[in-house]
Amino acid sequence: MNTLNKHQTLKITFLSLIMLISISGKAQDIKEDKKSKKANDSVAAIIAGKWNLEDFSMGGSIPPEQKAMMDSMIVIMKQKMFFDFDKSGKFDFKVDEKDSKGTWRVALGGTIFYTKEETKGEDKCTILKLTKNLFSFQIEMDGGISTFTLSR
Repeated sequence: MNTLNKHQTLKITFLSLIMLISISGKAQDIKEDKKSKKANDSVAAIIAGKWNLEDFSMGGSIPPEQKAMMDSMIVIMKQKMFFDFDKSGKFDFKVDEKDSKGTWRVALGGTIFYTKEETKGEDKCTILKLTKNLFSFQIEMDGGISTFTLSR
């Protein structure tokens, strides 16, 4: 019969304790993942649908000589820019006659959403505000942070 000395018993107890803590931590991670997925799904359900451009601002300062031109562009964008995020994770983005399609998804507990146009890489957007009728997010564009505000 093999008997364990005091040192071996302590070592086995310590390793068992570490395994128990590790398993407990994994269970907590799974629980957080479920919470995050539920939040992602709730946010995605609100985003899904058709949106119009309500407001747009570019990060950084606009030179005074370009401000009037930028303001007039925003007026035109408000009339001709539309977003349609469907429930299956596809989107359609229209500006005037140009149409861009791709996919979208929500992540990090509903705080971030990603868009990926068919011909471009994935863009990370930070959700600033989201209600049934207002959706505001920031995205890094051309080296600056731009803010889009959409409405239904």
